[in-house]
Amino acid sequence: VEMEKDYHYKVWLASMENKYPNNFFSLAPPLDATYGTQCQFSFSPSSSNKLDGYEDWMENVTSNWEENKTIAQLSSTERNRYGRSKPFQPTFLFVIAITFLSVIALWFLYTAVLYFNEKQKRKQQQMNRDATSVSGENDDFFETEEASVADKKFTFKSPLDIWLTALTKYPGLFLIASLAVTCTLSYLGIEASNRTLDVNVDFATYLAMDSDEFVFGDHFDAAVDFQKETLDEFDDICDVVQNPDQSRRHLARFPQQGEGMNIFYQSPEWTWEKGANVFNAASLYAMKELEERIKEHPGWASNCYQVFAHAKLQCAPFWSVTDRFFDSDGQLKDIDSVLLDMLEEGLVTMTDKYFSVENLASNFTRTSIYLRKGVGSDFFKDLHRDILWPADTRQEYPDVTFSWENYEAALLEAYDGFMHDAYWSAGTILVVGTLVLLKIRNIFVFMAAMTGLILAFPTAYYWYHVHFEIKQITILNVSALFVMLGIGADDIFLMVDTYWQAPVILGPNAHPADRMKWAYRKAGMFLKTY
Repeated sequence: VEMEKDYHYKVWLASMENKYPNNFFSLAPPLDATYGTQCQFSFSPSSSNKLDGYEDWMENVTSNWEENKTIAQLSSTERNRYGRSKPFQPTFLFVIAITFLSVIALWFLYTAVLYFNEKQKRKQQQMNRDATSVSGENDDFFETEEASVADKKFTFKSPLDIWLTALTKYPGLFLIASLAVTCTLSYLGIEASNRTLDVNVDFATYLAMDSDEFVFGDHFDAAVDFQKETLDEFDDICDVVQNPDQSRRHLARFPQQGEGMNIFYQSPEWTWEKGANVFNAASLYAMKELEERIKEHPGWASNCYQVFAHAKLQCAPFWSVTDRFFDSDGQLKDIDSVLLDMLEEGLVTMTDKYFSVENLASNFTRTSIYLRKGVGSDFFKDLHRDILWPADTRQEYPDVTFSWENYEAALLEAYDGFMHDAYWSAGTILVVGTLVLLKIRNIFVFMAAMTGLILAFPTAYYWYHVHFEIKQITILNVSALFVMLGIGADDIFLMVDTYWQAPVILGPNAHPADRMKWAYRKAGMFLKTY
């Protein structure tokens, strides 16, 4: 019988190879199957080579590496991009250093030109005095002028002096240039991110190591786990093909279990100081009603983990203690009897550690629900928005306190919190703008100040996203909105107050340019210290 089965299997392999010459391949069984598969064939709808399976796997892995800028692809082009011959990319510190050195060089050149001009001017004055002193005319006048010129020393102007002179002499040009630079950087940053903000709301990654070596290792471990999981599934499918008489036993395991969610229940009377038993009639009825609502959700039937029952696939029951406490008519059974049965079966993972024969009570219990593998986790997002979150915030089940744990739902909840903070930041801009307007009482200055505050975030985002290549922002970055608004408003108040104070020091007839220079020097010192 075994020889006959093997013969028919080999005939089937040969026929499949003939039917799909570019997609189906017979493989020799590996000598060491510790990390391989026992399967004797390989099939891929898009393959044209026996090595494509391995190459596809490597392509998926290296594409993840390339997306995270950790290692190169295996082509010469990518090696040129990320290898020794990659083009030079200046860092932010490099740009700052070059800018600083350029300013110093320009200042040095400007000062040198002024110095030599002044020296040439004095030399010319000396020649004029020598020429006129021969005639003997106006000797007293030239002696006085010579003494004054000699006493007058050349003073060097610092970069700040040059900056303030240019700023007060050409304020309109500086305003236009400032708006042009910030608007351009903001536009480039927004376009580089496809006009979307990729917000990382996974708090666990905030403290994770993000060096190239760690990212490489994480991707490699994930790829190895995926390969082992895929080979296990491949073995199961091959076993079904090679043993059709036992296919029902193997097919009963498909579709496989996928994403899951845990729901934790507690009694509303529970506190840290005093526990409370969750296995009471009111709490059990509330738990049953909540789980029935989940089963009636429109997306549950099409996404649930399925098992064979009554010769067909049906949604698997929740891994829950709730059904144990109710009969087919929905009537509550004797609670203590059910708890004793749970102890006898060893279901202690659904209770706390104090649950025992002498203590038929638990501070909590939990229910686990699962989806089919490969259907995605959008159902849990819908479940979070449609049932769990409203029921929790509105206290629709006052007889039980519940919470839930799922990665996608946690990300969704964090994203909702992010949007909540973003809306509040918009309100903060209105409040800060109102306070600034009431303080300075000048529409033009108010518009300029608020424009600077608003453009601060997208301009910083350009450096963050384009230059540093940090493609995601975190909740901490969002909190920086409030910090930027607060510091920006303080800077505005300090500069305006100092400008108003200038006439007291410089005199009531001081020119606005002189007042601005004085205010810039004084307020700038405090802003730097702050």
